[in-house]
Amino acid sequence: MHQLTYIRIINYKSCIDASFYLADFTPLVGPNNGGKSNILSGVKWLVRGHALSSTDFNNPKEPVFIEGVISGLTDEVLSRLEETHRKKIEPLCLDQTLEIRRYQQAPSRSVKDVELHVRDTDNGGWKKAPTGIPNAVTAILPDPIEIGAMEDAAEDAAKYKTSTTIGKLIADLVEPIQDEHGEAIRRELDGLRKKLSADGQDRPKQMQDFDKDANAVLLTFFPDVTIRLHIPTPELDDLFKTGTIKAYEQDGIGREITSLGHGAQRAVQMALVQCLADKSRSATSGSTSKLLIVEEPELYMHPHGVEQVRVSLKTLSKAGYQVLVATHSPLVISSSDVVDTLLIRKANDHGTQARKTLRDAVATAMTDHPSQAEMLFSLSNSSQILFADRVVLAEGTTEHRLIPSLFEIARGRTLGLARIALISQGGVYNTPKSMQILRAMDLPCKAIVDLDFAFRGARTEGLLVEDDGDIAKCKEVFSEIATAGECFLDPEVLPTKGGPLTSSEAFAQLATHKYAAPSIESLHAKLLEHDIWLWKLGAMDQHVGLESKSEVAWSSFLEGLNLSRLDSIPDKHGVLDLLEWLDK
Repeated sequence: MHQLTYIRIINYKSCIDASFYLADFTPLVGPNNGGKSNILSGVKWLVRGHALSSTDFNNPKEPVFIEGVISGLTDEVLSRLEETHRKKIEPLCLDQTLEIRRYQQAPSRSVKDVELHVRDTDNGGWKKAPTGIPNAVTAILPDPIEIGAMEDAAEDAAKYKTSTTIGKLIADLVEPIQDEHGEAIRRELDGLRKKLSADGQDRPKQMQDFDKDANAVLLTFFPDVTIRLHIPTPELDDLFKTGTIKAYEQDGIGREITSLGHGAQRAVQMALVQCLADKSRSATSGSTSKLLIVEEPELYMHPHGVEQVRVSLKTLSKAGYQVLVATHSPLVISSSDVVDTLLIRKANDHGTQARKTLRDAVATAMTDHPSQAEMLFSLSNSSQILFADRVVLAEGTTEHRLIPSLFEIARGRTLGLARIALISQGGVYNTPKSMQILRAMDLPCKAIVDLDFAFRGARTEGLLVEDDGDIAKCKEVFSEIATAGECFLDPEVLPTKGGPLTSSEAFAQLATHKYAAPSIESLHAKLLEHDIWLWKLGAMDQHVGLESKSEVAWSSFLEGLNLSRLDSIPDKHGVLDLLEWLDK
């Protein structure tokens, strides 16, 4: 399907100069007043320009430009256009793409001063679109369907317009109804026309009497003029455009959608979106690609309803619609959509911008393609990263079960209110790569790791030098422990399986050895420089006093935490230091 794949917005509202890549389904995520709605309205203005006012200009002294790239204009797509449109578009396409630009020089001009430009394939510059090009572009990208966030949902669900959901659904009904019932409906309309038209042959006596009385008065003013009452009868196409929806409750009385509460109105609206998706499910792409722009589809909806809406929007994105969604809910974004989600931010100096997408960040941060796929899958499984200001990576289940409650008690607010996302890793050795990717997305991040990470992953990833002196001192302790027959060591002089102590138990014993303690403290400080917190006692379990990793142990700890707050934690000060570090 051809679609709008790139847009650049210059001097429009909060967008000073911002570029965005668009997919068939593109969620936009960001704080309130970050500029998501401005991006969506910028897309609409590019597709269907109107005169902008001074409030639409970021700097009223500079012009507004919005550029776009329409990709996928294959020979097959162009062949389905009307010949006049195809002949206009074909010479402007390069590598199956058409570049367009909407332009307005200054505020408060008329719509005729809003220009459409096209990229000149000969010299690469912009030129004003020749006659016929605007109509040809409209044939490729028709008016968007827009579902706003705060407007009355009844506007979209009950009023026929080419840009409303009900209008789109009714438009799909017109042709089959005309084919089957058109002749009978026209006969009925002709009967009305004969009765109600000024020239009707069967005008009722009441209308004739009105004409007679009115003309008797008019005769005294204008003897040469007569009048007749005329009640127009709609044409068949116009009749369908008056279509609406009535809502019926238990009393069986049909009412306007506006009589329902906001939640019910939104439910009706989203039900129509699902109907549109169901009708489009088996559709194939035609000569047009339809834009569907939705703001906060989760508004007033139950989580189950949000999931239904998400599936419907995804279906539409595969059936001839390009869907752009601004949302504040992770329920709207599946793991497959995380990679292309636009993280929108606004800064005073640069205006509205999008952070690098996860897909682009992985490609930037990593050159190994198999590892790219692994990391993309690992990180895209958590949409939390899209709704946070900071990300904390942790491998262990203990961290995920306990840290949220510990943080809330110690810091007086939840991780969510602190806009911190606590994310699972597929393995602790993914941590440095994940941090590299998140930083490429301009997302501040930290990580929490067990003690063994300093001896394995930290060195292989270059966070510690290979011949680190503190590592060497700790290995001497491991040799001592192994000599006592308490653990087996691998060729790297690190604990391995098969001995009386497991590897994790051996590291916990290392942490209690007085000779190793200063070196572990030093390793902790070195990794803090890389925003990585090292559990100095081996793992979190030792710091909070857990005897096992089990749901029973975690639940018991949390129950005790509710009673004694933090006083029962063996390493209370170490845990508090961690929580304070997370909140910085």
